[in-house]
Formats: sequence, C-alpha cells, structure tokens
Amino acid sequence: MNPPEAQLTSAAFVHSRLDDLGLDLVEFRLYGRATRRAGGKPNGLFFESVPNAARACQVRIPTIRAAIKRLVARGLMVLTDSP
Repeated sequence: MNPPEAQLTSAAFVHSRLDDLGLDLVEFRLYGRATRRAGGKPNGLFFESVPNAARACQVRIPTIRAAIKRLVARGLMVLTDSP
C-alpha cells in the first residue's frame, strides 16, 4: 500500500491547456482551489471570501485580489456580487 502522500500525487492531473496558460503560482493555486470547490464543473459556483482564499493560499489579501483580476481578465473566472 502506498503512503498517503503518494496517493495524493498520483491522483493529480493538470490538463496541458491549463499548464500552457502560463499562470503564475498564485493564479494557478487559486484557480485550482476554485475549480475543486466548485465541484470541477465548468459553470460551477465558488463562494469564498477574499481573506479566506488568501489564508488558504498562504498569501496576502492584495495578492489574491490581483490574481482574481488576472483570472477574470483571462476569462477563467467571472465575478458576481454575493446575494
């Protein structure tokens, strides 16, 4: 039986189209988190506060805000007002 860390790495898959986009580390981490939390669906919804996303990605709030803006500009995220 494989140790837990080996099981986790063998389950990871990054499509070449995503890999070739040239996302920086924070963009990639945030996009991966948002996609996972949205259930992997193309039109899935991801609700998380900026402070919580920053904490989870281990970066500062301004860094997450900048990454969100870049992901929106690339068409990888769409922002909506929370209800």
